[in-house]
Amino acid sequence: SEEQEEDEVAVPPTSSIGFEDVSTTASAAKIPPGYRGLDWENVGVMHRSCWSGSGFERGIVSGDYVAFNFGGDPCSISSTTPFSVAGFQATAA
Repeated sequence: SEEQEEDEVAVPPTSSIGFEDVSTTASAAKIPPGYRGLDWENVGVMHRSCWSGSGFERGIVSGDYVAFNFGGDPCSISSTTPFSVAGFQATAA
Protein backbone atom coordinates (compact mmCIF):
# COMPACT_ATOMS: atom_id res chain seq x y z
CA SER A 1 0.00 0.00 0.00
CA GLU A 2 1.02 3.64 -0.33
CA GLU A 3 1.26 3.99 3.44
CA GLN A 4 3.77 1.13 3.66
CA GLU A 5 5.86 2.63 0.86
CA GLU A 6 6.15 5.92 2.75
CA ASP A 7 7.42 4.11 5.86
CA GLU A 8 10.04 2.05 4.02
CA VAL A 9 13.62 3.18 4.40
CA ALA A 10 16.01 2.66 1.53
CA VAL A 11 19.09 0.65 2.46
CA PRO A 12 22.24 2.33 1.13
CA PRO A 13 24.41 0.18 -1.12
CA THR A 14 27.40 -1.56 0.37
CA SER A 15 30.67 0.09 -0.49
CA SER A 16 34.30 -0.60 0.16
CA ILE A 17 36.72 2.00 1.40
CA GLY A 18 40.15 2.06 -0.16
CA PHE A 19 42.89 4.53 0.55
CA GLU A 20 44.44 5.11 -2.87
CA ASP A 21 43.11 8.67 -3.05
CA VAL A 22 44.18 9.84 0.42
CA SER A 23 47.86 10.28 -0.43
CA THR A 24 49.99 10.10 -3.56
CA THR A 25 53.34 9.87 -1.77
CA ALA A 26 55.28 6.98 -0.29
CA SER A 27 55.24 8.60 3.15
CA ALA A 28 52.57 8.36 5.84
CA ALA A 29 49.66 10.81 5.90
CA LYS A 30 46.68 11.29 8.19
CA ILE A 31 43.28 10.41 6.79
CA PRO A 32 41.38 13.71 6.79
CA PRO A 33 38.13 14.23 8.69
CA GLY A 34 35.16 13.64 6.42
CA TYR A 35 36.94 11.15 4.16
CA ARG A 36 34.19 8.95 2.69
CA GLY A 37 31.70 10.70 5.01
CA LEU A 38 33.36 9.48 8.21
CA ASP A 39 35.42 11.10 10.96
CA TRP A 40 38.87 9.49 11.25
CA GLU A 41 40.68 10.09 14.54
CA ASN A 42 44.40 9.17 14.65
CA VAL A 43 44.14 7.02 11.49
CA GLY A 44 46.85 7.25 8.88
CA VAL A 45 47.60 5.75 5.51
CA MET A 46 50.91 4.84 3.92
CA HIS A 47 52.23 3.39 0.68
CA ARG A 48 53.54 -0.19 0.69
CA SER A 49 57.07 1.06 -0.06
CA CYS A 50 57.16 3.26 3.07
CA TRP A 51 58.16 0.39 5.37
CA SER A 52 58.95 -2.40 2.98
CA GLY A 53 59.25 -5.81 4.64
CA SER A 54 57.22 -4.78 7.70
CA GLY A 55 53.91 -6.04 9.00
CA PHE A 56 52.24 -3.02 7.42
CA GLU A 57 52.88 -4.49 4.00
CA ARG A 58 51.01 -7.66 5.01
CA GLY A 59 47.96 -5.54 5.86
CA ILE A 60 47.50 -4.46 2.25
CA VAL A 61 44.59 -6.37 0.75
CA SER A 62 44.33 -4.47 -2.53
CA GLY A 63 46.00 -1.43 -4.01
CA ASP A 64 49.22 0.04 -2.64
CA TYR A 65 48.10 1.77 0.57
CA VAL A 66 47.34 0.53 4.07
CA ALA A 67 45.55 2.31 6.92
CA PHE A 68 47.05 2.25 10.42
CA ASN A 69 46.80 3.88 13.84
CA PHE A 70 49.48 6.55 14.29
CA GLY A 71 52.08 5.71 16.93
CA GLY A 72 50.15 2.62 18.01
CA ASP A 73 47.79 4.96 19.87
CA PRO A 74 44.04 4.35 19.96
CA CYS A 75 42.14 5.37 16.86
CA SER A 76 38.48 5.66 15.94
CA ILE A 77 36.20 5.93 12.94
CA SER A 78 32.87 7.61 13.63
CA SER A 79 30.02 9.57 12.10
CA THR A 80 27.03 11.61 13.21
CA THR A 81 25.08 9.58 10.63
CA PRO A 82 24.52 5.95 11.59
CA PHE A 83 26.63 3.45 9.63
CA SER A 84 27.57 -0.18 9.99
CA VAL A 85 30.67 -2.16 9.21
CA ALA A 86 30.08 -5.40 7.33
CA GLY A 87 33.69 -6.45 7.81
CA PHE A 88 37.32 -5.43 7.59
CA GLN A 89 40.72 -7.04 7.56
CA ALA A 90 43.41 -6.21 10.08
CA THR A 91 46.94 -7.30 10.91
CA ALA A 92 49.61 -6.47 13.46
CA ALA A 93 52.78 -4.75 12.33
